[in-house]
Amino acid sequence: MNEPPTDPLADSPVEVVYFPGTANGSDAAPPPAGELSVGNVETLPSIAALEERGISGVDCLVSAFRLSDGTAVDLLDALSVRADPPPVVLVVPVEDGSVPVEAVESPFDAVVPIRLEADSADAADRVDRAVRRALPPRSPRIDPTFARRLGDDAGGESDADPAADMESAAASGSATDLGRDEWKTRVLDQLFTEIPLHMFVKDRRARNVMVSEAIVGRRIHRLSDEYLGKRDVDGVVPIDEAREPYLDDLSVLRTGDPILEKEEHYPTSDRWYLTSKVPLRDDDGRVIGLVGVAQEITAQKHRERQLETVNHLVRHTMRNDLNAISGWIEMLREADDGSADGSPIDGVSTEREAILDRVQRIADDLCGKIDKQQAVVDVLTAPSEAEPRDLSWIVRREVDALAEEHGAATIRADVADGVSAAATDDVGRALVELVENAVVHAERADPRVEVILENGGNGGEEAVLRVLDRCPPIPIDEREILTGTRPIDQLNHSSGLGLWMARWIVENADGAIDFQIREGGGNEVVVTLPREA
Repeated sequence: MNEPPTDPLADSPVEVVYFPGTANGSDAAPPPAGELSVGNVETLPSIAALEERGISGVDCLVSAFRLSDGTAVDLLDALSVRADPPPVVLVVPVEDGSVPVEAVESPFDAVVPIRLEADSADAADRVDRAVRRALPPRSPRIDPTFARRLGDDAGGESDADPAADMESAAASGSATDLGRDEWKTRVLDQLFTEIPLHMFVKDRRARNVMVSEAIVGRRIHRLSDEYLGKRDVDGVVPIDEAREPYLDDLSVLRTGDPILEKEEHYPTSDRWYLTSKVPLRDDDGRVIGLVGVAQEITAQKHRERQLETVNHLVRHTMRNDLNAISGWIEMLREADDGSADGSPIDGVSTEREAILDRVQRIADDLCGKIDKQQAVVDVLTAPSEAEPRDLSWIVRREVDALAEEHGAATIRADVADGVSAAATDDVGRALVELVENAVVHAERADPRVEVILENGGNGGEEAVLRVLDRCPPIPIDEREILTGTRPIDQLNHSSGLGLWMARWIVENADGAIDFQIREGGGNEVVVTLPREA
């Protein structure tokens, strides 16, 4: 069974224009076009035919030395007036091991000598290899017909025959190349204005000379026009955030080495970006600037941080629970030993039952934590998109279900009508976790929880949800951990997964959550969600 081809160009076919030339006497033609496998081969009879066709979309020319209207040297002369001409591979016959002097003196990109008696398949393979070596780095493929349509002021697609369309455009000679340049300009404009990436071009002094408009505001809090002509350290972003990216710019400009997929964090906005910067070179290979692109990965980094928190919390709490179970089991073993003579000890049976009850409660609690952990992982690994949702309906639905489940608790809801906000489909789960946390930690047998939903905050641009209880205040260190002001490696076992889940659901919708102590005692959790996604 033949192995699949490993040609790196296989996924992007090479466009070859082929000149078989005149096959008379000792001037043998190149191998038949059908035997070339390097890409798509278009056969032309003469230099004049190429002038009519143009070189748009051509990756390489393969030519015999003698053509019907000149030689391959004349072909080089015709190409020399073109912008960015493709390479030319010359195929010449040899009888005594020598090649024509013109093939040596002229600047062909490759010369393939072929003996007259050579096998055509072997000759085709040698030509294929020469074409691959001669090809410059690939540039984006451009369909010339589409390029002309893109530049058509009238808009819409032409119903004309594409071949006739090509022939008409080719009649103007260099017009095809001008269409290609305009196509590149139009596409570049679209990339810099529409694609949701931060793209930029900088000059030799690391000043921005071209900046995308789609996402700049979220990254640097400036309009793109205000960014032009400035370096990163010229006040575009806080100096502490600008220093390292600026040093990266200087490194690329000085060494010519690219920096690829580097993670950058901007603390002011708490956003993360995956940034790549590559040198921009002139025709002589000198570095004259750099081109860069930054893709926002904030959501991914937040999920990584959230999963790290789950890992710390679950490991800590589970270890404590398992240690407790181990201790109670050890007490059971000691009780089973009985007295020194093997006779039963009064009260041992009662104590054993009490210990077993404690172990059962811990095991049940541990199973509940495992279930909660899975729910948290589901939220983090498959987050839904934030979109407008009817919060009034969601809050009423969840409060009714909670009141039925926790019959001993009094859960009062004050819900304004018509409150909507951008939220994920887990937003109801966040409310459930906040209310259940208040019920579980209440010191009285009939806990009271109040839920308030209203429009307000930021000039009415946010929906505000409040959950109030009369529970003991959440300790300051736990509040700092939950709000991110204390590192997660200082978590302790009393921080429940439920509050973390509520926080992450809110943050995944670009909302905010705050934990406050009420003046009269108890806690108030304030959730704000944007009215629009």
